[in-house]
Amino acid sequence: MKVICIHSAKGGVGKTTTALSIASILAEQDANALMLDLDPQAAATKHLAAETSTEYDWDKTIRQVLIGEVPFEETLIHPWPNLSFCPSQLRLQNIEKDLADETNPVFVIHDLLDTIREDYDFCIIDTAPNIGLLTKAALAASHQVVIPCLTEKWPIESLEISIEAIEKISSAQKYLSTKIESVRILPTFFEERRQLTEAFYFALKQGYSKYLSETVIHRSVDIGKTYGQALGRLEHSMRAKDEYMHLVDEILGGK
Repeated sequence: MKVICIHSAKGGVGKTTTALSIASILAEQDANALMLDLDPQAAATKHLAAETSTEYDWDKTIRQVLIGEVPFEETLIHPWPNLSFCPSQLRLQNIEKDLADETNPVFVIHDLLDTIREDYDFCIIDTAPNIGLLTKAALAASHQVVIPCLTEKWPIESLEISIEAIEKISSAQKYLSTKIESVRILPTFFEERRQLTEAFYFALKQGYSKYLSETVIHRSVDIGKTYGQALGRLEHSMRAKDEYMHLVDEILGGK
């Protein structure tokens, strides 16, 4: 099982949209996919589960799994064919206190996924916009990291925080069976023919060329409409669908 972490230290950059799009495309390609929502804001959960699924139970989320109250398999819902989804809840924000007695809490996601590696082809992890315990745990469990980034000042400046955290976690992975093999910075909400956008994109290329994805996700009304609807999925007629499919091709090609 390949584990793909969608991470950003800055919110509002299209992180959950990217996670959902990758999960949807992999499932459409007949991969057996798993998605974990590790963000207490639970945007992915609200899209895939909270208001639409009879399978969803607030007492059976990733939080209960991590504190040992519920078996992982009992939390899973199946919003799309070939996709299993483990939901989140707001109380997940207190997980650092809940795991205070754990010897190595940063390895909790790795250890969880170790028990099911033979069951799935891919695991996509949506993380909170920070470098807290669960984000570090997600990174430690991952083979690939995608960092959505607006071509704007503050999102670009936050990249330094993310790259530093990834480098530290990569060092810690020497004790684990997983290694971060690639990191991709994914430009999102890109607007062509805007001088400021072009200037910030140039800054990305100058400062982070070895991480910069070949794919660019353009600003699109289709994205907002699609993910504004419960269980919405990008359609093949949409430019955004083609762009995210290109990103998945990058991931599968290991570029």
